[in-house]
Amino acid sequence: MPPGAKRLAAGLATVLGIKPLGFFIPCRYAGQAASSGAASFARVAEIFANAGENFGAVIGDIEACASELRTIAAGGQLAGGAKPHFRQGLFPRLDAATAYALARRYQPRRIVEIGAGYSTRFLATAIAEGGFDCRLTTIDPSPRKVVNLPGIEIIETTVQEAGQTPFDDLSPGDFLVVDSSHILMPGSDVDMVLNAILPAAPRGLLVHFHDIFLPDAYPREWDWRAYNEQNAVAALLAGGDAFEVVFASHYAVTRLRDLWAGTVIAEIGLPDGAFETSLWLRKR
Repeated sequence: MPPGAKRLAAGLATVLGIKPLGFFIPCRYAGQAASSGAASFARVAEIFANAGENFGAVIGDIEACASELRTIAAGGQLAGGAKPHFRQGLFPRLDAATAYALARRYQPRRIVEIGAGYSTRFLATAIAEGGFDCRLTTIDPSPRKVVNLPGIEIIETTVQEAGQTPFDDLSPGDFLVVDSSHILMPGSDVDMVLNAILPAAPRGLLVHFHDIFLPDAYPREWDWRAYNEQNAVAALLAGGDAFEVVFASHYAVTRLRDLWAGTVIAEIGLPDGAFETSLWLRKR
């Protein structure tokens, strides 16, 4: 079913009261609002430009794992479970390499994921190959791509239903990996992350958001999804110094190609139509 048809079907079911499959927000002046593609994030662009040293350090971390990443790209096996690979567009090339390399570098004691998938596979592989103790918990109501992974704690529900408890033992240097609905509405998972989980999180926590195109807008072909998470993340960054920018995949591939062109990243294939969109922050 084409995206437009999916959106129409979901919209009709929602506004007719058959089943809530999204949000309908009446607004008298909606026609005057800029399209998502016209959004401007000049302050975020400035912040990213000033984080060049951090970007270079992460590329160095990835290059330090070049041998392991080449093995994964060649089809290396994660014993006892589903193996990570780069032949997918959900968590592609630079996103996957960054998650793997940062886990190997920081060796977190605890990782909590909101949304399971290929990120889980790469993080689990980094833990296994790095030989460090780490408790990896993933919260997902339908964790299909990770059910066979060994040593993973799966909370098979939404983050709203899971509540605050899974995040209570996060410490400085641990990871919070967020790949949720990408929709900020009262009571949504993004609302809980931004207004409950992050304020209570410790300083020094590394935080990952996926599908972040900052300092650019979401791509036009994604308009039907109505994502708005990155607008809130932009405000989080532009409004103060509570978070340090560690790395942003989209910025690196669109503005800093010379930084990684001669590294292992350039050797790894990127599926047609895939977007590299990881954003890593550190809470100050």
